[in-house]
Amino acid sequence: MIKIGILTFHYAINYGAVLQAYALREMINTFEGYEAEIINYIPDEYVYYPYEHGEQGRDKFKQKRDKFGRFITTCLKVKENVEHVVDGHGYDYICVGSDQVWNVALRENVDLEYFLPNINDNI
Repeated sequence: MIKIGILTFHYAINYGAVLQAYALREMINTFEGYEAEIINYIPDEYVYYPYEHGEQGRDKFKQKRDKFGRFITTCLKVKENVEHVVDGHGYDYICVGSDQVWNVALRENVDLEYFLPNINDNI
């Protein structure tokens, strides 16, 4: 079995991000001899910001965040959080991406973890 790790923005409270991660994993898993899983890497600086203000807005945001959290846990089947993507995770290949992973306008600082600095050249 060839094991593939997917490194993407699976943790966002965003339908596109979560469904893209789910669809990619499911598609890879349809190929005979391949097993893909989402690497549960969440950058330290990632913080959820509610868009609506006031108590009612916070409550709506919390409900939405909780629903996404349940989907991520049950449907994406993520395992424990990882602080760094390293060779020890046992992947044969690592697929990095989504449109937002490479969107330099998204964040002030580029997260080098998405460039796989701790992975040897065999992967």
